[in-house]
Amino acid sequence: MLFNELKTKNLNIWNGYTKHIFANKLVSQTLSQKSFDYYIAQDYYYLLIYLAAIEKLSQFPNASQCFAPIVQGVQLELEHHTKSDNTDVNPSLATKNYTNYLENLINNGTYEDLLIAIAPCLVGYYELGVYISSLEVCENNRYEDWIKLYQDDDYKKSSDACIELVNEIKDYNFEKLNDIFSQAIKLEIAFFDQVVEFN
Repeated sequence: MLFNELKTKNLNIWNGYTKHIFANKLVSQTLSQKSFDYYIAQDYYYLLIYLAAIEKLSQFPNASQCFAPIVQGVQLELEHHTKSDNTDVNPSLATKNYTNYLENLINNGTYEDLLIAIAPCLVGYYELGVYISSLEVCENNRYEDWIKLYQDDDYKKSSDACIELVNEIKDYNFEKLNDIFSQAIKLEIAFFDQVVEFN
């Protein structure tokens, strides 16, 4: 299946993303509140572009059943972020690199290109949630709400649906799609790196 082929081809960086030290710092609460607030602010900006991407994907008949509910979920996530009062921040270089990449595919890419670019975020965050659930979360963790966000059944259904759509792609250029998939993972890693390195 195409998704597993892409994941296997990029397994080293995929694991570096879905088991990023960002997750360990969250569960151990060694990530400073300042760094987490920075993450929320940057993620808010990213999600605005991500929302545009999945709204476009939801317009395709074969993908609407998958992405229409995700659009609603992201809108709720944006509301969740807004409650933090940390959304009024200029995007960093890593954030701009990621959002510019997605915007280019929204405007110039094919359905397949955009789907492959979105898959690492959607599926990867579910796997990040699975990884976090395997770790010992410190008692009274102040990041508990965020930690639980990507572990529920609805998010798993969205992740599984995205994988199915990727696997339905026919007559594709594997190298082209792999380049997009790989680049999206690297952009995700850079996004987490900036948070861990933020002071």
